[in-house]
Amino acid sequence: MAADAPVRVIEVFVDGLDMAGLGFGRSVPASTGRPGYDPRDLLKLYVWGYFNEVRSSRRLERECRRNVEAMWLMRRLVPDFKTIADFRRDNGAAIVGACRAFVLLCRDAGLFAARLVALDGSKFRAAASAKKIIGRSRIAEETARLDQKIANYLAGLDEADAAEPDERNQSRNGSVRPRLQHPASHQHENRPRPKAKEAPAIPSLRVSTQPGLAGLFV
Repeated sequence: MAADAPVRVIEVFVDGLDMAGLGFGRSVPASTGRPGYDPRDLLKLYVWGYFNEVRSSRRLERECRRNVEAMWLMRRLVPDFKTIADFRRDNGAAIVGACRAFVLLCRDAGLFAARLVALDGSKFRAAASAKKIIGRSRIAEETARLDQKIANYLAGLDEADAAEPDERNQSRNGSVRPRLQHPASHQHENRPRPKAKEAPAIPSLRVSTQPGLAGLFV
């Protein structure tokens, strides 16, 4: 991974967050049961997805399998799309706050200016002067606008998840689809079957008592 890759900034940023203080659930692993995904890993995926405008949970899952940056950031972990969506459902407000803090950090540091402009349409100037100082009301407005932008992104993920077909159910049901589409090819299965021919009756055998045939079966 290149030394100046944006994904490195995401990793350092998320690793330095107080996850419990931000309100992320399951920030402290349980002492019993199967360990779940570290919320830091899932948050890194969401920040990376927002930064790269990835538009659905299934796409985030696929990027974990094929995108070099995502694979590096997730340490080759591949959470399924339901796990990704559940994390968003349980921690939506905290994800918005973390993404906002990341964008503001990048603005203040002058990082990835072109990408940030593409994401939300504006940027803060790092250089301070009498003409460039932003008042509290302006900062509050920009923060609210940014929060709404991130919330809209998360809502778009929900809509995309609902609109996308479940590929796993499709693959599971794919083998029966032709039978549903072409019932005529199986009409012969419903035709009455011809009755089996009855075998001729076998006469019973008895011991003969007639002269010359004594002891023989007839």
